[in-house]
Amino acid sequence: MPHADGSHDLVMASSMLQYTGEAWRAALREMRRVARRYIFISRLPVLRRAPSAYCRQTVTQGWQRQQHYFTLLNRAEFEAGVADLGCRVVARDYGTEWIGVEGLVVPVMLNLYLLAVPPGGAS
Repeated sequence: MPHADGSHDLVMASSMLQYTGEAWRAALREMRRVARRYIFISRLPVLRRAPSAYCRQTVTQGWQRQQHYFTLLNRAEFEAGVADLGCRVVARDYGTEWIGVEGLVVPVMLNLYLLAVPPGGAS
């Protein structure tokens, strides 16, 4: 991002981290770099009891169908990535929004996270 280290009190990512594939840690690291106090992540599909998985999503609008690919992150793996950056989970909310994923019996909840960035600049 074209912003200086620690230049924003709050950095927000809504329904995007899952589309970064294997680069989700790098994306989170970049958010951490520019955040001074908090990172807010919304609409992140997280799996509690299954390993992270790469999935296909079919979106239908009118007569058009599009295929999108995204990563369902394992909660422990995601939160370990957060801790590796020196950040702390201040709040986690499972929300009320969910998606059905082909091949999974249970729906996947879209989670909200508020992460505290430690003082002292980018890591």
